Amino acid sequence: MGEANILVVEDEALVALSLQRKLRNLGYRVCGVVDAGEAAVQQAEELRPDLVLMDIMLAGEMNGTAAAEQIWSRFKIPVVYLTALSDEQTLQRAKIAEPFGYLLKPFEDRDLRAAIEVALYKHQMERKLMERENWLSTTLTSIGDAVIAADVHGRVTFMNPVAEELTGWRTEEALGKSVTQVFNIVNEETRIPASNPVTQATLEGVVMGLSNHTLLIAKDGTEKPIDDSAAPIEDAQGNIIGVVLVFRDVTERKRSEQQIRASLREKEILLKEIYHRVKNNLQVISSLLNLQSARVLDQEAVKAFRESQQRVRSIALIHEKLYQSDNLAQVNLANYIRDLAAFAFQSLDSTQGAIRLIVQAENIFFNIDTAIPCGLILNELISNALKHAFPGGRRGELRIELFQSPDRRFTLVVSDNGIGIPADIDPRCTDTLGLQLVMSLVDQLRGTLDVYRDGGTTFKITFSDVQPHISEGATT
Repeated sequence: MGEANILVVEDEALVALSLQRKLRNLGYRVCGVVDAGEAAVQQAEELRPDLVLMDIMLAGEMNGTAAAEQIWSRFKIPVVYLTALSDEQTLQRAKIAEPFGYLLKPFEDRDLRAAIEVALYKHQMERKLMERENWLSTTLTSIGDAVIAADVHGRVTFMNPVAEELTGWRTEEALGKSVTQVFNIVNEETRIPASNPVTQATLEGVVMGLSNHTLLIAKDGTEKPIDDSAAPIEDAQGNIIGVVLVFRDVTERKRSEQQIRASLREKEILLKEIYHRVKNNLQVISSLLNLQSARVLDQEAVKAFRESQQRVRSIALIHEKLYQSDNLAQVNLANYIRDLAAFAFQSLDSTQGAIRLIVQAENIFFNIDTAIPCGLILNELISNALKHAFPGGRRGELRIELFQSPDRRFTLVVSDNGIGIPADIDPRCTDTLGLQLVMSLVDQLRGTLDVYRDGGTTFKITFSDVQPHISEGATT
């Protein structure tokens, strides 16, 4: 660190002259030489040297230690003391100004160089540390969250302006006080004092957060909902030396959440009302079909009316399930299958309990765009089985299955152990309205239909759904 500018403060002229020569020979620049404390402070302000060599014993009202104290406190210029005295009283007096070095006269050139270089290096390091501390302090002061730091005993050591505003405590009031006194929190619902995360972070050595519904009670008694976290401060050896607490006022966020919840409730009520009205309108259509069929004499026409009525009923049942569901966007198809099958059994008096229904379906939820086609397909296949598979009161079994395959596609199976479809009928190519409707709906689902005639009839539909949801368990 050669070429440093040094101010010499020495009231002995010969000593001052000798010191100048030593410094120049060592490669330093002497920017000034004064013999009094007052002059030393003035020259330090004007010249701003890199270092001051200060004689402790100076003539005049201001001695070396007093001058050094002012130079350091006002200008942050390091001072190295020069003195011929080595008594304890002189040393203690010199320590007050926090010097960067201490040389006893007479001293060798190497001692002088060592003292200067150590002082300059120490000052450089302290300046970097001070800049770092100022940067950190400015950062903590400027951030939008509240910050409180405490020592290992839980005493407040730092608060930023946001923390002052939220707690109502000024930093000078809070310093040294227990953090639990300044950061007073309770449970919003029970009013019981909440467990302080600072204490937990100190004991457990991990980052701790507040539980929900925490209120901060400020010094003036005002209450604010907050979120926070507390993290231990560790030294280089991993020892906990304090805790930093970061928290924020979440009043606006809670207000927004409440508004969103209220808006969602309104939309849910509106959507439920829409489903209810759609279901009622479909019921009206079903009733009109029923009334109209009563005035028709042609039995084929009556049959068509009743089939249409049942199709309308299957769609109405979807909206009824949505109306009753907590999830207004999706239908649990397992529950829907049971209700639809039960309705079909009740509508066809010819079954008279001879046919056993078995439903094995995973709890799969489909959106309405998938649920309605599935419902109409089920309606057609169940109706066909009940009407044609068991003639003459024949006893039998109707099985409905719904499951997801490993390839994440879905399979709907409707099978019976009845007399089976005649070999000359191809469900994929027929003029029967019901089977034509089934094929059209399978295409709408972007699925495939396979038909098996072993021991009855089995319809297997495989399809995909864009947004399925599967819950645990199965419904049988």
